[in-house]
Amino acid sequence: MIQLTVRDLLRGKADEVAMSGVYMVRDGECVLYVGKSKDVISRLHDHMEKWTSHQLGDVIRINAPQSLSWQIELMEPEECRDIVKSIGERYQRYEDTKLTIDMGFAEQSLIMHYHPCLNISNNVSPNRLPAHIKRYPVKIEVGATDNLF
Repeated sequence: MIQLTVRDLLRGKADEVAMSGVYMVRDGECVLYVGKSKDVISRLHDHMEKWTSHQLGDVIRINAPQSLSWQIELMEPEECRDIVKSIGERYQRYEDTKLTIDMGFAEQSLIMHYHPCLNISNNVSPNRLPAHIKRYPVKIEVGATDNLF
C-alpha cells in the first residue's frame, strides 16, 4: 500500500507512481470515496480538475485547506484479500484459494465493507458525511433561488 495526502497528490509527489489498482480517500477513520483505475494517480488528478464536476473533487475543493491533509491509500487488488473474504458467502471462494482478485472485485468489496460517503454504485447504505465536512458551499447569496421556476 502507498499512502499519501491530498496535498502530496496536488504537489506532484506521487506523479512517478505508475500503478493500477484501487484507491481510498479518507479523513481519519471516515472513508469518503473508493475507486479503481489502470492509472490511479492520473484518475485522482481527474477527480481534482476544476473543470470536472465529480463529487470527490468538489468536496475536496469546498473543504480546503483542511482537505489537504486527507489521506489517500493506493492498493494492489491482492492487498484487499482479507476484506474480500470478510464480505460474505458470495466471496468465500477467495478464502482458501489462490484465485486472483481483480480491480473491480477489490473496489466493490471495499465499498461494501466501508460504505464510503460519496460512492453510489454498489453502496446500499453509504455513510453520512461527518458534520465537519461540507458538501456544498456554505454561503448562499440571498435571492439566488428566486428565478429558478
